[in-house]
Amino acid sequence: MLIDASGALAASAGVSEQGADRLRELALELFGHADQAAAADFGPLGQVEVTTPEGAVFGVRAPAARGDWTLAIITGRFALSSLMFYDARKVLGELRAEAA
Repeated sequence: MLIDASGALAASAGVSEQGADRLRELALELFGHADQAAAADFGPLGQVEVTTPEGAVFGVRAPAARGDWTLAIITGRFALSSLMFYDARKVLGELRAEAA
């Protein structure tokens, strides 16, 4: 799912509108908790990963200077994090290029 700078849902796939809105809320909450945990040492984080026995969530966000998009991807448990983050950053790069 893609979340814009205002926190609104810009796009989603594979879930209902209601499910997408709930996942949007959870993705923003996940980044909020990650930022709180990392604030003293790192500041706002650009990516997060949460893995469970059932699956994983990969979140990537572009800083405000680059369009301030957040992309959250929910996968099965065997997704390769390096590929997920690479693809997510590619998508955010394409969004930035289109906005320019």
